[in-house]
Amino acid sequence: TEYFISKGMNLKDLADRGIIFVVAKVEIEYKAPARYQDMIRILTRVERTKISMVQFYQKVSKDDALISEARTTLICVGSNLRPLSIPDEIKRVLSL
Repeated sequence: TEYFISKGMNLKDLADRGIIFVVAKVEIEYKAPARYQDMIRILTRVERTKISMVQFYQKVSKDDALISEARTTLICVGSNLRPLSIPDEIKRVLSL
């Protein structure tokens, strides 16, 4: 959600237009613990896109220590929850 916001996209507004991103898969590898109130940094980038899919890579670190790495796959669906091609305007923003 924060990634989309950082790119100027409001997921609620997109959903109101019938463009919904749902989580299809999450793969995460934990490397070290984080504790309550630790200041962590989460770096997110688009790893790849397909017609109706976008895969994000996330790296979580504390100071210079790697805490976890993850890949999250989202599928773009319409209000009927059937796969929908990601609109070109969104693909352009995701590729920046």
